[in-house]
Parts: sequence; C-alpha cells; structure tokens
Amino acid sequence: MKLHTFVGWGISLVGICGLAACGTSDGGGDSRGQSPLAAEDEVREAAIDLQSHIHENGGYSAAAWFRQGRLPGPGWKEREIVTEGNCTSWYFEPGDETKDPSPVFVGGGDIALSGALIPPSTVLRQDKGNDYPKLHGEATLWQGGEDINIATAGHPGGVGPFKAVLKAPSHITLSKPIWDHAGLTIDRAQDLGLEWTSSGWSVGTVKVRIEAMEAGSRSGTSVRCAFPVYSGAGVVSTRVLKHLPHPSDAWIQIEADAEDTVTVSPWNVRVRLHSAGTLPNGQSSQGSVTFK
Repeated sequence: MKLHTFVGWGISLVGICGLAACGTSDGGGDSRGQSPLAAEDEVREAAIDLQSHIHENGGYSAAAWFRQGRLPGPGWKEREIVTEGNCTSWYFEPGDETKDPSPVFVGGGDIALSGALIPPSTVLRQDKGNDYPKLHGEATLWQGGEDINIATAGHPGGVGPFKAVLKAPSHITLSKPIWDHAGLTIDRAQDLGLEWTSSGWSVGTVKVRIEAMEAGSRSGTSVRCAFPVYSGAGVVSTRVLKHLPHPSDAWIQIEADAEDTVTVSPWNVRVRLHSAGTLPNGQSSQGSVTFK
C-alpha cells in the first residue's frame, strides 16, 4: 500500500490544525513579509474557506491564507487500509517534524465575497503582514444551490488575481444516526446508516469523518466517506468501521461540502464552502464517539 506524507496540516481531527485555522499558524517564527525562499525549499499552501451553519450555534466564518516555505507541521503519514462503497479507512501516524519551519505569507490581495445571502461588501482584507484576519458573523450565507462569487485583487510577489464561482452546498438535517446527550454510540460490528434532508437545491457532498486515536498513542485510524447530497442517505460499512481502535479517543464530523481548485500558476488555490450538519434537536452533527 502506498504511504503518503502530508505537510502543513495534520490529518488527525484530535488536535487538528484544521482548514479554518492553518492560515494563522506561523510555526517556529513569524516570517511574513520576508523574501520568498529558494524554489527548491518551497511548499506552497493556499486556501479560501467559507463556513455557514444553521445549527443552534450557527453563523458564518471566512478565512484565507497564501503562504510558502518550510511550513510547520508534524509530517503525518497515512496508508489506506480498506475501501468499501463510498468510504475508506486509513491508518495514520506521526512522521518527521518539519525542520526549521519558516513560512512566508505572501498574500493575494483583498478577497471580495458575494452572491446568495452574503451581506453586501463582505471582504477578506489582506493586512500588512500579508495575512487575513478571519471574518465572523451571525448571518446564514446560503440556502443551497446558489452561486457564490469569489474575486481576488492579486498581490505583487504573491498570488495573482482570479475569480471563482462555486455552487453553495445544501444545509443538511440528519435523522440518522441518533445522538444522545453524551454524543454518538457506534457499534463497529454493524453498518452505520445515515439519513438526511437538505435545504434549497440538493447540491454538494455529504462528508463523514470519524477519527479514533489509539490509547496512549498519537497514531490511530480515520474513516472518511463522501455521499452526494441528493441521495439523502448513506452507509458506513462495518468493513471500514471495524478498523477503528477500541478503547480510543474518538470524534465524528458530518457536513455538506463544495470545493474546487483554482490554478494561478504556480499556485493551486483550494476554495471550499461547507456547512456542519444539524441534528433534530438543533445541535451540530459533530462530537465525541463511543464504540461498542
């Protein structure tokens, strides 16, 4: 099985850097505004991330980052265990820590966001350090299926200007599985069934991620699934669930997602729209997991 090394953000959701947080991490020192490193030393990481939630703690956030250099990170390694249907289980473990991380924030100019229910004049503004202060608000940015427009001004020495249009993912409400006050209990000997309804047009992908860390270890297993929103249902097979360690520290996240990659040579900018699923009680469909 092929072994992959990921640089820049950890694959584990237990202590994960996460897409919405990585943009402000400066690792071993703040080198924003410094000259870029030599090409052979560079790793480029660029992303624009919008979240819109309708659960009881909902609202929206918007983040962006464009950076290069020796990026901080644990260098997680993972290998595929098994794929069944729309799901794959992966074994992950720490790799080598990045030596002398020195990320350089280069910026891409101000980023205008518009379309659907996005408030007028919503802009991610590049600061003097070529970073982007995160935006927060109480509004819902979309219902599902509308065009979301993203336009960047570009920045000299950084990422050039570009425009992108993505269809907003639907908001989903899950009727299965059933959470209780303590979280979700999963019987690894049985398939885990999911059912949901969606708002607006049925657009995007329902992504399920279950992470379980081996007791007393930084290694563990990740189960990741992707189902089209329009299907209204999905199954996580016991063939992938049985590889999750027990006992373990475990966590689940279910959300609707739409993403694309925009190439502005030599940069590949990941643009992502996502919304956490909502449970019948109004809470978010993410939290701790107990295994049987």
